[in-house]
Amino acid sequence: MKKIQIMKTIDTFIFLKLDELSNLSEFQKLTETYSNLEESIQELVKVVLMAIIILIPLLFIFLFFSFNSSAKKELETKDQIITTANELIQKKSLINTEERKILATNFVDTQNALQSQISNTLSMISVDSTKVNINNFDTEELEGLITKVKADLAFKGFTDQELFAMVNSMVSKLKVRIDEISIKKNETRNILDGIMTVHYYSKDKVVD
Repeated sequence: MKKIQIMKTIDTFIFLKLDELSNLSEFQKLTETYSNLEESIQELVKVVLMAIIILIPLLFIFLFFSFNSSAKKELETKDQIITTANELIQKKSLINTEERKILATNFVDTQNALQSQISNTLSMISVDSTKVNINNFDTEELEGLITKVKADLAFKGFTDQELFAMVNSMVSKLKVRIDEISIKKNETRNILDGIMTVHYYSKDKVVD
């Protein structure tokens, strides 16, 4: 990498301007006036000029590094913003993935809405929806517009195959969580009656 010689560039610029200045008639008159000054005043002028010659390059250097430092901080800030944005996108993607595993596709916050979801699911497995009744329906609002539904599903007249199909379908399609289940078998008719407590989680979709 080629090194930038800042001091050399500044010195060259200053001496070039001094050469141009020495060729001016006004400068020559000023030189004559300086020669006629007392020695003590000449020494004072020398000190002042020397200070100016030293301070001007230092001022250029200070301004250069101040600008460079400001640009560097701005670049670091932009990099930090981009990094933070990428992290948020990744976290949001992870949250969405986990939500799809837990939350049901359709939002439910009423008993009729839950009944509709269960009836549609039962019809897909050819089970009569009138065999299932919803009791003790309750909802709870959670963070992130998520609604938790808790209800007891009383079922009657089910065969073993129908009960298995209903449970499997509700868990896989509706993402229902079964808290507990109680089953009573009618040995004479070989049918199952019972009740299960289920939890249904769904998220309300807000339209901007």
